[in-house]
Amino acid sequence: MKPIYIILIIIGILMLLLLLFAFIIFKYSFYLSKRRRLKFNKKCLSLTHTEIDKEGINWYKEQNFTDVYINSFDNTKLHASVLLNPSSTATIIMFHGYFGSNYGRASCIVKRILEQRCINIVFVDQRAFHQSSGHYTTLGYKEKDDVKAWVDYVNNIVPNLPIIIYGFSLGAASVLLSTYQSLNNVKLVIADSGFADAYKEFRYKLKNTIHFDSKLLLDTINFYCKIFGRFNLKKTLVKDSLMNNNIPILYIHGTSDDYVPCEDSYINIKNTKSAYYLEIFEEAAHVRSFNKDPKRYIEILINHIDEVSK
Repeated sequence: MKPIYIILIIIGILMLLLLLFAFIIFKYSFYLSKRRRLKFNKKCLSLTHTEIDKEGINWYKEQNFTDVYINSFDNTKLHASVLLNPSSTATIIMFHGYFGSNYGRASCIVKRILEQRCINIVFVDQRAFHQSSGHYTTLGYKEKDDVKAWVDYVNNIVPNLPIIIYGFSLGAASVLLSTYQSLNNVKLVIADSGFADAYKEFRYKLKNTIHFDSKLLLDTINFYCKIFGRFNLKKTLVKDSLMNNNIPILYIHGTSDDYVPCEDSYINIKNTKSAYYLEIFEEAAHVRSFNKDPKRYIEILINHIDEVSK
């Protein structure tokens, strides 16, 4: 066999391996089958890693939440757990992170807020997670418009009340990305550990997970995102939304975050045209600022809730 044919065969095999490897990563990172979702839900409900998680889950189970379903812009059925209070002065819509949930830490945060203030709570299940429909998480590409759908829902059930959209990690990026559009009655955005660029964030995640950094691999994964998930990591840039936003933003980040670097919040601040506030928690890991200093974290939130509720 001629050397050129051998070279072409080797190149062909390598390309097939690249396509297969990229597809496996794509499916593992973005696709949730019904079986995988049920397994993940069970894991979240049994979470007992810290006392804060236990406190949050126990409180969540004791509450009389109402299950609410709405259809998003692409007709995906979304779910939220809603807790309304007739005397509320504001509504918080909370969005969990990538393979996260509103059980545990998020519930504990809300529990401690409600011990001091009277507000409505909407715990959103991000698309493809928990009781929401869809099979693909899109790192904010579609979630940003889901945020808008929930804001519209809240305005319908409790009109004229100030709204706070509050997210962790992917949820933080989702609420930041959502600000490119009109969000009626939204008076504050809270972004805890949000990334600035989905493409760069996923590349950072891959590098730290499989210890392999290849633009060709990432572009192949993004090709699958576009073909199967109908989303594009390269077009999920927080700065594009922040340039047109006039809603105040509270940024929260830990300096020891090795999942979404603290630098991302500084990048987002650089592109923020509205009023903003930055709260840095020294040595806090990813979305662990509350764990690091619960008292300070809740005081910050209460101060901003009071400001919004005036």
